Amino acid sequence: MRTVIYILFLATLIGCQKRGRNLSEESMEHVEDTTAIELTIDLNKIPAVPFDSLMDDVKFVRLQTDERCLIGVVNQMVCTDDYIFVMDREMAKSVFCFDMQGRFVRKIGQEGEGPEEYIRLCNIALSADKKHLVIVDWAAKLLYYDFVGDLKKTVRLGTGTNHFEAIEEVDEQLIAGFTNSGLSEEETRPMLYVATNAEKQEIQYRALPTHQTKLFRINNGMFPFRKYGDDVYLKKPWTESFYKVGTNGCTKLYQLDIVGGGYPEITEDINDDTYIELLNRTVTLGDYVFCKDVSVFFFSVPKTYWHPFVVHNRKTGSMLRCSGNYMNPLFEFCFTRDTPLVCQGDNTYVVQQPANTVLYLKKKIYNSPLIQDETLEKLYDGLTEDNNPVLFFYHLRH
Repeated sequence: MRTVIYILFLATLIGCQKRGRNLSEESMEHVEDTTAIELTIDLNKIPAVPFDSLMDDVKFVRLQTDERCLIGVVNQMVCTDDYIFVMDREMAKSVFCFDMQGRFVRKIGQEGEGPEEYIRLCNIALSADKKHLVIVDWAAKLLYYDFVGDLKKTVRLGTGTNHFEAIEEVDEQLIAGFTNSGLSEEETRPMLYVATNAEKQEIQYRALPTHQTKLFRINNGMFPFRKYGDDVYLKKPWTESFYKVGTNGCTKLYQLDIVGGGYPEITEDINDDTYIELLNRTVTLGDYVFCKDVSVFFFSVPKTYWHPFVVHNRKTGSMLRCSGNYMNPLFEFCFTRDTPLVCQGDNTYVVQQPANTVLYLKKKIYNSPLIQDETLEKLYDGLTEDNNPVLFFYHLRH
């Protein structure tokens, strides 16, 4: 487990206490559990089927590589119907726009200290109307760009001391912020804050008390917000609890019970090192994606080189586990721990793989007796370790 450094320095909430609602304990009463789907995950008992029984299509897109768009690390992706936005916060320090064929289109914004520039990238988000890409600057600034790359507006957030790890626009009126450490030691320290919008910054409600203690300060490295379709979801850190963030409150959507595993309890006397040792011995949730009809949960299993996953059909309530077998060798690339999974369309999710990872697996999949030569030749023709990442699109049966 890697400790994630707080990446977003946004400041709104202390000043907002005076402008918005009175932040009393009542404002924490915004979590509804009655509609939660409870799933018992026993990886030894859920029926196991090949990849090809769970997904009816897989495609790949090689992102164009030239001096204008060299990507070192993919920290985050956002997909629309026409474009793929890639943020490299660590090396290129840029946001790149590609079309759905992987062709480079343009950079969005640039680093600098000017009014139309960002000082340091934190994260990116799609606006509620899906017409703008929002770049979140470390310097408490939101930059709204259209897909042509023109800056349409800049929103400066108030000054204070809150460290936010992510934001998302929930709808036309709300913007949600998240921080592991909460507001202050004196308060109940909620991690989730929902405000009327970026300009007014009036807090509507807070929810989900922090998991951090005096001894335990790490987070689990999973990007907190996921925007699938028009909805924003939040996974509470170090739990198997999932929430839908809405206008009137935060609704619990899923509660998983992992038989023989799950995140260890965080007690007042447990520290970071002890917790990581416990994690290395148990089955935990790796990542997730919510599509229109199905949900996919990936799991990390000790001493297992790949990450088994379970597909839950929300209409029928059925669950199936991937056996790890496949006819199509492209299923070898179905998961990565480095970048959050994103959706494209209703029931397709997107995974990025660095070029060196794709090359590393070349020998293995070419040795499969079930290879598709033409497909693999297109994937590997001219591919080098210096190429930009390859995106894999997995369409789930539903």
